[in-house]
Amino acid sequence: MYKEVNMFAWMSQRITGIFLMFLIPWKIYSGYALTGQVPRIEGLLSSHIVATLDGLLIVTVIFHIAYGLRVMLIDAGIKQEKVLFNVATALSLLLSVYALYYIYWR
Repeated sequence: MYKEVNMFAWMSQRITGIFLMFLIPWKIYSGYALTGQVPRIEGLLSSHIVATLDGLLIVTVIFHIAYGLRVMLIDAGIKQEKVLFNVATALSLLLSVYALYYIYWR
């Protein structure tokens, strides 16, 4: 079980990093395009205010940060890796549910 937990955390860190490489520039560019500071790309511009993409961005950032902090704590000498994984996952899920609730149902 120990190796599966580490592998899941490692893979999710890499996958969320790849998603963020595309989602963050998309959000920044489309925001600047709305203000007219960069050329407009119509398909990109209309996606700036799509709640689904905003939710995906927020959930991806939350999980990437949580698992990144887990790795930093392990590197700092905390050896309870499974506990850190469980705490990072639980906090990420709670924050994600709260953020998605705020985006979709407030």
